[in-house]
Amino acid sequence: MNKYYKDIINNIGNTYNYFINISTDENLSIFNIELGEFAQIKLKLKNIKQNRDKVLEEITRQSEIILLDIKKHESGYLLTLYINNKEERYKVSLFCEDMDCDIQFWDYSKIKISEDENKDNYRVLLAVKEAKNLLMKRKLFGENALNYKERNLVKNAVLIIILNLLQLKEQYNDSSYLDSEDLFKNKDENIEREALQQALQVIEFYIGKIKEAQAIKEKIEYYLNNPKKLMGNRNDNNSKKDQKNISNYQNHCYYYQSIYRIYSDFSIAIENSCKEFECKYKTPNTKFAIDINDYIQNKIIPILKQNGFEGEYPCFVYKDCKKIYIISFQIMPNKVVIKYDDKNIDTRKIRALLENIDYKEIKPEDFCVYLTSECLDSDAIGECVSQFIEDLKVYKQIEFNEYDDNIINKPYESKAGILERILFRFKKQKNQ
Repeated sequence: MNKYYKDIINNIGNTYNYFINISTDENLSIFNIELGEFAQIKLKLKNIKQNRDKVLEEITRQSEIILLDIKKHESGYLLTLYINNKEERYKVSLFCEDMDCDIQFWDYSKIKISEDENKDNYRVLLAVKEAKNLLMKRKLFGENALNYKERNLVKNAVLIIILNLLQLKEQYNDSSYLDSEDLFKNKDENIEREALQQALQVIEFYIGKIKEAQAIKEKIEYYLNNPKKLMGNRNDNNSKKDQKNISNYQNHCYYYQSIYRIYSDFSIAIENSCKEFECKYKTPNTKFAIDINDYIQNKIIPILKQNGFEGEYPCFVYKDCKKIYIISFQIMPNKVVIKYDDKNIDTRKIRALLENIDYKEIKPEDFCVYLTSECLDSDAIGECVSQFIEDLKVYKQIEFNEYDDNIINKPYESKAGILERILFRFKKQKNQ
């Protein structure tokens, strides 16, 4: 086994053991180590000689592998597994003749943000998670594991994390320190000062572009000039209170605030930097998913393009001077989730959102509130998209007198027919 790989695996547990997920096959011959959203390490053991049955027994006791440690011996390798179960933490060991290691880097711009998390701050949540993944990737694998776009974004990632820490500090305790140890994993004051200096370089780009930039710059400069506030006493009561609050914290920067642009710029740049990496969330390999993907690519997307939508799978946007329409597709093993909506761009929040992010980059999640349909077959997908397109055509006819009489009925006739039926039913119920 290459010493480089051994050092990486041993370093993982000493650095980010809470951020990894370790699983194994039924023979203990393969260990999969998931590193956040940015990488997977596959560790293959050859000719296991000791303790296989004992380790299997321990793992099957509703236990969780939380850490691996590898040591080289003359006749092979000793793999120590640190295990948690409901009652205790302990370790067991395996001995094998040799190991192979494969590393797969993922596109970590595809991180999932749940609807429960999203509180008008989708890009903030996304950018913070992306920044953590980028900085962890750099910490574990070094600069050489990053492409040139990622390397150029390291200082931006540092700014994203420091912005988050600054807001944590303001929300919970004005007298608390700015604790970046959790991310940078270093108690060296000079290392943390360097991170602040990197953040300062990036925020200066936004001076004059967003109104909060000057205030953020002054806060960063304050910590640069007050290193004790930066480091703090990590054992005091305020420290423990802050650390408890961090895990439940929802960032309070919303899409209609100008500072949101820093987060959206970063998330878009990360997406561009990750294009050479494979997506962890591939289209499922079921017959349903394969057939539906073909249907969307060859039938649905051409219709969207014909009706003025821009973008590429899975998200498409239409925008004119008054409204923005957006639709996206998520193919799952046995269904398709379609997210869609339309917004008036003259409302304060949407107008602010469009100032913070180019409309071509917008996703339904950026709206926070949007419509969702779960479709179980191609007919349901076609019906959902057809209704969405019909609504757009009705809007165009009313606003711009753009309409094709050969496709569907005139919009004012359709609306009149619906209104007449409602009034007739109301009159009938009243007479009864």
